[in-house]
This record gives sequence, structure tokens and C-alpha cells, in this order.
Amino acid sequence: MGGFRPGDVVRVKDGSLSPEVTAQCSGGWQGRVREILHDYDGEETVVIELDSVSLRSMSPSLLYESWMSYEDCLTLELPPGDIETASPRDAEEDVTAAAEEVKRAVELLERAKQDVPPAFYQLWEDYLKRVVTFPFEAEVCECTAHHPFREGDRVEVRAIDSADDYYGLIAEVWDGRDKFYFPLCGLKPCDAAEATQTAVEEYREWFNRYGRYEAGDA
Repeated sequence: MGGFRPGDVVRVKDGSLSPEVTAQCSGGWQGRVREILHDYDGEETVVIELDSVSLRSMSPSLLYESWMSYEDCLTLELPPGDIETASPRDAEEDVTAAAEEVKRAVELLERAKQDVPPAFYQLWEDYLKRVVTFPFEAEVCECTAHHPFREGDRVEVRAIDSADDYYGLIAEVWDGRDKFYFPLCGLKPCDAAEATQTAVEEYREWFNRYGRYEAGDA
């Protein structure tokens, strides 16, 4: 344990939690050691600059929560016991490019201040298209006056169609041979792949906290 030096490539051990975002598991993330900090008792903290793979795997909800908490998304600070040596997965220029993408997302939020900017939903759309396996079956859990569905109905979600600044992400759903467009925040995956289930539920939880739409709106 310990013995890390600036420039070393390290991996966060499985199951480790990020101190920056409550209950955010950072196990498996990798990066390069930027510096070693010491407190008054001589205890070490390793400052890790995350690699491009880790940065691009961050969900928009994590970026948003980090911004809300005034935390830096680009680095982690962990005790030596939470990390281990690893092999590099990218080059320095890859890290620079990924960091710029994260910074642009934060700038969107800074400019908007109070509301979720429309362009931030585009980040969600891009992220879900990367990690979700389509089609998947979903249960309608919130309804609007514009659709014939009732809570408990099941539909097939085939794609993310668009991003709306009020209703959030709009999914293309099929009920038999009929196609509809329905807010993704009102759909709960059923029997979907684990990555799909996790990503969509994370989006729904985030939207319910920060989005504009409320169930029952006309």
C-alpha cells in the first residue's frame, strides 16, 4: 500500500466510493497520479487525474451533482489503500480532449444557473444512446393528458427520438403496431439488460429532481 508517485497510472479498487459525490461508486476508474498530499498526521491522499475512458463514462447526473456540490469532475482524491497500479488506457492528448468535453458541460450549467439548459438534455441523449440496448420493454409509470396510456401499461421502447427542454428526453415507443412519442421520465424498464436498467433509472431519478415536467401536466 502506498509508494505511489506523480505520473503513475492507477486504478480505483472495486467497491470504492467517491468522496466527492455521495454514494457514487468510482471502482474501476483509472487515471494518473497528479500529486501526493499529506495532512498534519502524515496521512497520505493521492490526487488522481482521471483518464479519458473514466471521464467519458460519467453519466450526466454525476456531472450535474458534482457541479451542484462545487466539486471538480476531473480528479479524485483517495487514500492509497483505495487504489492499485494499472496499465495506461489512453494518451495525454486523449485526457485533454475528454476534459474539454466535461468543461463544456459545466459551462452550460454555469450559464443557465437556475434551470437545466436544453443542451444538457442532449448530453443525456448522447449518453443513453451509448449505454442503452434498444429495444427494451417498459412500464408506463406516469401519464399525461396527451397519451392514451394508463399507469401499468407496457410498451416497447425502440429509440430516444429527441430532447425537449420541458419534458426532457422523448422516447419512440410502440404499442403493438402503433407508434407514439412519450417522455422517458414516465417509463420504467422491465426485464432490460442491467446497463439499460441502471442508466434509464438514473436518468429518471435525476429528471424527477431537476427537470421541469411534473406528472399530470397538460
